[in-house]
Amino acid sequence: MVAVSVYGADLMDVFSPEMLEEYEGTVPKDVVTSALNNIQMSYGDLKKIRKAEMERNYINMMSGRMKQDSHSLMNSTALGSRKMSLVQARMLAKEPGRRRSTIVEAPRMPKPKKPEYDDDMMDEFGRLEDGIQAVAQSDDDLMLLWGDIDLNHNGDVDLNEMSTYMTVRYPVLGNVTPMTLAFTRSITGDGAVKTVDMVLKKHMLRKFLIRLFYFSKLWCAFKRMDTHRDMEVEENEFAAGFTRFKSDLGIDDEEMDAQETFDEIAKTKFMTYSDLCDWYLGTVSLNLEDSDWYPPIAVAVVPLEVDLPIFVDMLLHCHYVTRA
Repeated sequence: MVAVSVYGADLMDVFSPEMLEEYEGTVPKDVVTSALNNIQMSYGDLKKIRKAEMERNYINMMSGRMKQDSHSLMNSTALGSRKMSLVQARMLAKEPGRRRSTIVEAPRMPKPKKPEYDDDMMDEFGRLEDGIQAVAQSDDDLMLLWGDIDLNHNGDVDLNEMSTYMTVRYPVLGNVTPMTLAFTRSITGDGAVKTVDMVLKKHMLRKFLIRLFYFSKLWCAFKRMDTHRDMEVEENEFAAGFTRFKSDLGIDDEEMDAQETFDEIAKTKFMTYSDLCDWYLGTVSLNLEDSDWYPPIAVAVVPLEVDLPIFVDMLLHCHYVTRA
């Protein structure tokens, strides 16, 4: 049977030099028909093409061929799988007749690299911001984004699906802490607590995307101030990093005072990441439409169709005419 790539526009493998040599220059019609019967055709459907691309990227990520973000849900799952493999290997080593020196460990996943909350990461947020804002205000882009994320097409997206997509497509937005907070607040409102069975609906996508971006940016700014690495920013930490904090968030107010700002943000004697997100959403104007998003009703477009025999004749005609 002829092997043809899925959605790869690689149908011309049927007419490869090897195939032409095997059939003395002319590939029989039944061979072409067999190939077409065993290929998943996209017929120009961008959703199918993008879905296939995401699935390939996901497989590459899980097999270690793609760089992973160190705080993703999928990364913890992958490391858990490796740990089980090592345990099983050690158990096998204790079986009678086996020597400990003959243990063969499972292939190692690439060691995750801890993110560096430095100027380069902040520059990455700056490069991404205009694109995120444009997508959040575009019905067409939001529809494509939803189709990419909702791979099983059940109309719901859970946190694992969202983490998988963002880790592969936008690693800088793949951190589990801001993602969980954005996911929760997009579903239940600001100030709510996450529950196990939460799922994101299509009309929540715009709110989630905006919150995910700015919560991720705030997470980077927060980590840069938290010099004690205790997930709390005290007054002295905030004062020491205040100038960089304003620069990170693009705040140009020269009259903004560190102590007054800290008192506005912090709900106790120290500032938490959640406090910072609450303050930012309530204080900074994003000039973005942040309400529920209901996509316009699309008019179904009926594609032109031909049956397989006609398509095979067209394909053979085009191929051999262009070779002439």
